[in-house]
Amino acid sequence: MACHNKSQPDLPQGRIRDLLTILRRQTNGEVSAAMTRLGIHYATNYGVSVVDIRRCAKPYAPDHAMAKELFLSPIRELILSATVIADPQALTECELGFWASGISNTEVAEHLASNFLGRTPLAPAIFQTWLPDPKLAYCAILTALRYCILGGDPARLEIEPRRTILESLTSPTEKRAAESLLDFLADAQL
Repeated sequence: MACHNKSQPDLPQGRIRDLLTILRRQTNGEVSAAMTRLGIHYATNYGVSVVDIRRCAKPYAPDHAMAKELFLSPIRELILSATVIADPQALTECELGFWASGISNTEVAEHLASNFLGRTPLAPAIFQTWLPDPKLAYCAILTALRYCILGGDPARLEIEPRRTILESLTSPTEKRAAESLLDFLADAQL
């Protein structure tokens, strides 16, 4: 499938500025400092809570073009807002590389999977293609888990050929996510 870069109308820069203004009112330096201590880094981090980010971003959804613009931002709150604003039905296979390239830490992976990728019809393909990549494995597992929790067909994930990868993960975070996915699927078989 060829990927064509369609020219897009001018993005609503005013809407992006408005969202950033709303988010900045929620700034919390303590949250930002705690994240830095935990090793979660962004070029700019206002420390806005995840609950506030979702609440502020939700009125802008769905706006896939705006979400893609936000995801390119160096600002944590705009990156996470992108995962709320993106339209799961608008995602194409051609865009998967774009979204994958923005996964800079576990927080982005978690929100991308939960808010966006796990809700798209492409979730099984994302799981299958991203799982072997160590940088993308965590997001792939969370995407599959979210997909199943939302009622997606577990058979479409084709777990068995990937079970070895799931069982060989060494990062504690990835290992817990893989165990949760496998447990969920085992329970679903009952």
